[in-house]
Amino acid sequence: WYKKWDELSSFDKQLALGETMSHLKYLVEKGSISEIKINNSIYYTIST
Repeated sequence: WYKKWDELSSFDKQLALGETMSHLKYLVEKGSISEIKINNSIYYTIST
């Protein structure tokens, strides 16, 4: 991105978050990262 987060429209922020979540889900399925759920929060760590 060429703009700062605060300069993005709500629509562009929604697109960016969706794309990020897609990448994270792909990496979890591939086994590159792990998803950990703690107290209603989700964390991602590099798989070892």
